Amino acid sequence: MINVPRHRQGDLVVEIRVPETAEAPLAAGTQVGAAVAMLDSLELGRVPVVTLEEVPRGNWFERLLH
Repeated sequence: MINVPRHRQGDLVVEIRVPETAEAPLAAGTQVGAAVAMLDSLELGRVPVVTLEEVPRGNWFERLLH
């Protein structure tokens, strides 16, 4: 939980930080980044960003396109 003064709630910024690419396959619940709460460039807290479901490895054609 993060406590922010009522008059500063509009200044709260949440940054989602994930890498541009991830290597599949990924199991459900795998951490792929973080959500970071910031106020005036000060990190107030962070929580993991995880996959909600399994991400299977693509077939050779899908991998060729990426």
